[in-house]
Amino acid sequence: MLHVMLDVYGSDTERLDDLRAVYETIYKVTNELGVKTVMPPILVPYYYGSVKEDDGISAFVFLKGGHFTIHTFPERECYFVDLLYDGFVKEDKLLETLSRELPFELRRIHTVDRRFDIQEQLNKMESIDENADFGPHYLIKTLEPCELDIGKIYRFLDTLPAKIHMDSILRPIVATDKIENFTIISGINVIAQSHLALHYNIETKLAYIDVFSCSFIDCDDLPRRVEQELGVPCECVLIGRGSKHASKVAQREEIVDRYNKWQKNIL
Repeated sequence: MLHVMLDVYGSDTERLDDLRAVYETIYKVTNELGVKTVMPPILVPYYYGSVKEDDGISAFVFLKGGHFTIHTFPERECYFVDLLYDGFVKEDKLLETLSRELPFELRRIHTVDRRFDIQEQLNKMESIDENADFGPHYLIKTLEPCELDIGKIYRFLDTLPAKIHMDSILRPIVATDKIENFTIISGINVIAQSHLALHYNIETKLAYIDVFSCSFIDCDDLPRRVEQELGVPCECVLIGRGSKHASKVAQREEIVDRYNKWQKNIL
């Protein structure tokens, strides 16, 4: 269960706001990496939030045993990628494809294996800075078998956002890895420019959950909430995403100046 988490900056505002560009990027990444998708990509525009800089596009596709998500922030010239897959992933190929389709200048990438001790793998990461990071990302794994089905997973994803003060912008999408004799149930709910996802293995009865939020508010209560909802103890590891993102926000004056450079050429 490899999980690649990528935060990038210095990307093109217009391309990050282009639904077709993001749609094609998902197809090209999954095809060139050879990962198995079990659904078509779904894109969710988000343009009328309380913070204009948080407007953008959220896109996702279920992979066999995982997901691939992109959250774009055109005003900030950045985007966030998560690729969780039950199989081999070429990290360099992912970077190569993304740098071609959604070019960027700066990047921050971490890869962990969700089957093993996550905290030990993340010990070298920067400490969390709530004043500078974009937001928290909880990597959660159930430590004991639990009984889940499509209905229970849907309800978990549908009700948890309100309980932890997050804003859903979509009702949950839940799917299986096969039409018949499936072994994985995957679900995702898009919250304001981030996501809540759960992947459940029917054979092992273990679940992997991601809660990626754009705000650190009320996150201390999240691990207890998840354990309460699922009825089993969980391993919960918190990491910060988008370190120092505030300093990368594109200023309006800079954008305007960029597009008016032609005027200086004829003076």
